[in-house]
Amino acid sequence: MARRPTRRPPDAAPCYGPCAGCGAPVLRGVTSTGQAVTVEPTGQTYVVVWLEGTPQPVLHPSRGYPVHRCRREEDACRSG
Repeated sequence: MARRPTRRPPDAAPCYGPCAGCGAPVLRGVTSTGQAVTVEPTGQTYVVVWLEGTPQPVLHPSRGYPVHRCRREEDACRSG
């Protein structure tokens, strides 16, 4: 009879939590091409549909999330 392995694989890095720079809640993942992306899962986003000849766009709620722009890192870039 084969012995069961007793060693547990390492836990995966947390993909949801606070940004190390500014503390905002973020979700980290990868695109289908392997690019690492950090997004902000809070707040509502919209898809804009602006048909030709109409005076204004129609906004549809979206399940997408905006890319995270760390406020602390942006402030450091401005002052440096």
